[in-house]
Amino acid sequence: MSGKITDEQRLKRIIDKFRTNIHSSKPVYESYQQMTTILNRYTTYKTYKQGCRIAVEGLKEFSIKNTDPTNKEIDLILQDLLTIFVNNVITKNCKTPEDYDFIKIEICKILKSLKIHNKPILHNSAIVLNNFTIATSGFKFGDPLIHDLIGDLFYESEMYLEMERYYVLGNKDSYTKYIDFLWNYYVQNKTNGIKFEEVLSRVIFSYTFVENIKYAKEGSQELLKKYGEFSSSVEKGKKHLNMNFFADDKYLNFLQLLLVVIQTKNVSFFNKIKAQYPDQTRVYADYLTYIGEIYFNIKPQQASGQGFNIMDMMKGFA
Repeated sequence: MSGKITDEQRLKRIIDKFRTNIHSSKPVYESYQQMTTILNRYTTYKTYKQGCRIAVEGLKEFSIKNTDPTNKEIDLILQDLLTIFVNNVITKNCKTPEDYDFIKIEICKILKSLKIHNKPILHNSAIVLNNFTIATSGFKFGDPLIHDLIGDLFYESEMYLEMERYYVLGNKDSYTKYIDFLWNYYVQNKTNGIKFEEVLSRVIFSYTFVENIKYAKEGSQELLKKYGEFSSSVEKGKKHLNMNFFADDKYLNFLQLLLVVIQTKNVSFFNKIKAQYPDQTRVYADYLTYIGEIYFNIKPQQASGQGFNIMDMMKGFA
């Protein structure tokens, strides 16, 4: 009877040995070297799936070990192992849709267990994973499910600006979390002077900038419904425009009308609403310039400086 062990048995032994080492009294750097060596053995098309399983278990164990927020050592190890995993194990071996589907499941497992305390390191680690999905998923901005899980990590770390970016590019679950976050943010900060149009503008501009009109409409309507129940502001429905008219708030009227006009893609309507609401047009000038470019084919005038970055508008969460 042959004593040859199977690939599955060999894989289990490798993972068990690593798990024993990392939770021993040995320096954590030794476990890092061990995991680096192991991952670099599983970089061929024939072996990359085993490499994925090893990466999942290794990153999970390092995350469990990562209990001191003031010590960046394991944070840096996690970032480096993620980079090795992406660059050496999965990128060159993701050749078919079936390969991507398998790898995506493994990335989801990694994200669900990942624990990185340092905010810049978490930011950089997310970029490594998202760039892989941009290159391989077929989605312009990266895989929506991966965005959702990355957004959750940023939420847990109270990195709300980063959370917003990933949730906006995420899936239906991301949309729900984002709308709930915006509403709770408004309710919690209303006494500090935040105005509802600051929240409404975020959902409208964020989703229209990535050309997701569906979520811009649904999100704004959901927030307006909550606001109507929460606020004593006088409002009258303009059903033919699918909007609520606020007699005392031109900003809310402008934002709703803007979303209607965007859907028409009629440049004369766009110019008309800007002329009718000069104060609001001035406040949202940069955003309207970008909207004019992507929805109405209006080329922006050359300006000094670096120009408008659509992510610049996503600021203000503390």
